[in-house]
Amino acid sequence: MILILGASGTAGSKVVEQLSSFTDVNIKAAARSVEKIKNLDGNKVKTISIDYNKLETLKEDLKDVDKLFLLTPEVPNAHKLASNLVNETKKAGVRYLVKQSVMGANEGAEVVQCACIVKQRKL
Repeated sequence: MILILGASGTAGSKVVEQLSSFTDVNIKAAARSVEKIKNLDGNKVKTISIDYNKLETLKEDLKDVDKLFLLTPEVPNAHKLASNLVNETKKAGVRYLVKQSVMGANEGAEVVQCACIVKQRKL
């Protein structure tokens, strides 16, 4: 099963759309609010709510997942949230992880997400 984080956003929803066109793929589409992604729920797509801050619920969210598309929210502690998630994916036995990033990332970046990318590389 493939878990797509950020499924309510532009990139995440397109990943769900593209992957769901394959016949042999099962998908968990995740967002902070299931209401925002309920239109994705269907035969091959299960929608779930996810909270990066709750490690105890991440274990359940990662159950039966072997591939993960990781989008982190644009918040000041994005690197911590991503680190928590990566640690939980290792424990859950997730075999593949794809992290969407931004180009031109550096520690002095004015965009919070760009500065976080440099910190995430240490994961």
